[in-house]
Amino acid sequence: VTYDCDGWLEKSTSRSPDDAPELFAGSSSSILREVEKFMQDPGDSKAGKPGKKAKSITSGFRASLRALMTKISNADPHYVRCVKPNMEKVPGRIRGSAVLEQLLLSGVLSTVKIRQLGYAVRLTIRTFVSLHQCILPQTRRKCKLSAQTTEEELRTE
Repeated sequence: VTYDCDGWLEKSTSRSPDDAPELFAGSSSSILREVEKFMQDPGDSKAGKPGKKAKSITSGFRASLRALMTKISNADPHYVRCVKPNMEKVPGRIRGSAVLEQLLLSGVLSTVKIRQLGYAVRLTIRTFVSLHQCILPQTRRKCKLSAQTTEEELRTE
């Protein structure tokens, strides 16, 4: 297999047209107005300054993705599993075998079994230590260790 890298640099530095932010901001579409927010970074107005490069579409996407990942990592997400009641997609008809197969393959039933055994969803290290400090040696009960140190201690004992 051979690859041709002609034009890769031009493709990766493609920029949105100069008037795109104004067009998106004035759009009647809420989606385009939302996209416009990601096209302009208020703290980064490099375009127009001498010696500075304008923001590329790729770098805008990367910044948007970083912001999204930060929001997701700071959230406590709960997921909704969608299950098709029948493969024909006919309303009001439920085929039990199809539903059961989807629940098995998606791991939902395994998760239910694990939860029934009493395992928690997710505990912070602080909550875990407060719940189980009674089994720690007396000398370590009042110790103010960091989360990482506490985790390492629990793994070694």
